[in-house]
Amino acid sequence: MRNAPPSWSLISIEQLTRSDLEELFAAAYRHRSALESGEPCSMSSEAIVATLFMQPSTRTRLSFEAAALRLGGKILSMSDPAASRAGSEWKESLADTARVLNGYADVVVLRHPVVGSAAHYATMSTVPVVNGGDGAGPGSEHPTQTILDLFTIDDLCGSVDGATVCVLGDLSQRCVHSLLAGLSLFSDVTVLAKTEETTRLTERELQRHARHGLKVEYVDDLAEALRRSDIVYACGHEDPTHEIPLDMRLDPRTLRGARPDLRILHPLPRGVELPTSLDGTAHAAYFEQAANGVPVRMAVLERILSSCGSAVA
Repeated sequence: MRNAPPSWSLISIEQLTRSDLEELFAAAYRHRSALESGEPCSMSSEAIVATLFMQPSTRTRLSFEAAALRLGGKILSMSDPAASRAGSEWKESLADTARVLNGYADVVVLRHPVVGSAAHYATMSTVPVVNGGDGAGPGSEHPTQTILDLFTIDDLCGSVDGATVCVLGDLSQRCVHSLLAGLSLFSDVTVLAKTEETTRLTERELQRHARHGLKVEYVDDLAEALRRSDIVYACGHEDPTHEIPLDMRLDPRTLRGARPDLRILHPLPRGVELPTSLDGTAHAAYFEQAANGVPVRMAVLERILSSCGSAVA
């Protein structure tokens, strides 16, 4: 890994190399196989994982907790800051929260509404910190969502190399920022972006992706983009009350001309961009994607605990 703190905190997808991702994929495949067959996990840890969520979460928090339990660990969970004395209501600083949890847990998974909060927290933490999503807009990230997204693409397509991915929705979201950075670590990947004018990437972001060899092409015709794509990554809009334009919604008619092996991914929760009428189609892979969160996050926790020398049997 590049620029990783000694305790192996995972703050940004840009800490990872392609080799890191491939090692995590291999571990996730191993864990998924064990889970499917009912075999015991290959490692057992007595580590305590604290899930500190200052924003709502279903999949990220619960899959991290399931991953820790599957590895033999224990959970401390805070899913509602209003029910605690942490956060802005009680004027407790993030630094003070970090200093307190240093004595409670072996790993902290943090979600926070402010960009850069995970990195700030990590400066005061003596235990590894995993960014469970921080903020929105430029600089926001969700690295473990991207690891499971890339793992799912690898699983569905046989490799991330050479994939054409249509990203449908608001490109300012943290899951998209991390996904594009992750895709840039692979070869000959093309991104077809169908988005609104107000949610495009900044020019600086486009230039950075271009320097890393990632081709990002804006498209107007969604049906044509789907004919060219291996994956459509529908992600809706950061604001759940935002009215999604009709030409940015998937439906059976839009998919009629798509490749038979096109697969739909979505970080969930979904809105009108992904109707339930598509759930029974061969294109739907978003619940499989969500299920991959457990073995992928098992792989992340396993690597962190092994690297920082926590109790592992």
